[in-house]
Amino acid sequence: MATIDGLMEALSFMETSLAQRVKAFGPEEKETIKQWKKLNTEYNIAAMKYLQMDDHNMALELLNRAKQLTSADVKFGEIDDRRKLMAITYNNMSCLFKRKGLLKTALGYAEKALKLETQSSKADNPACTHLNLCAILSRLGRHKHALEHCQCALDLLRSGNGGGADTPGLMNDFHDGGADSSIL
Repeated sequence: MATIDGLMEALSFMETSLAQRVKAFGPEEKETIKQWKKLNTEYNIAAMKYLQMDDHNMALELLNRAKQLTSADVKFGEIDDRRKLMAITYNNMSCLFKRKGLLKTALGYAEKALKLETQSSKADNPACTHLNLCAILSRLGRHKHALEHCQCALDLLRSGNGGGADTPGLMNDFHDGGADSSIL
């Protein structure tokens, strides 16, 4: 718990630092944009840690903060940066709602994530989004569509365009996809 407390303290410090940078230098200054990306990334990382501990409320709060950073009135960075970070946040929101058993809500967020990834030249993890969609669709009983997403993920990974994928997590999702193919 001490590391989580320290993480929340660090996030608070980063929030203050970003606000001060925006006030002093504006949202388009190089170091401000760097701080914005870092804070957004840290919100997502912390949210996934809270999700692992089954603290869904805190995970959702942090993901909402990340979402706010990419959709606020103050626009940081290039639109592709915002799309990439929003896609990551939506994919993580999808994981949260999937864990809670709210599969249709999870599906909506995963579909939004994939749409943003297809619109961003900077998206770096579309294979994971496809596999997340595969797992959700499988649990919804939509096995044929799930298998299509599994195949897309596999094609992306084989072509080297799958992004920085988490291998153990991917293996579970590919297992789900394999189970879907045996159902068909």
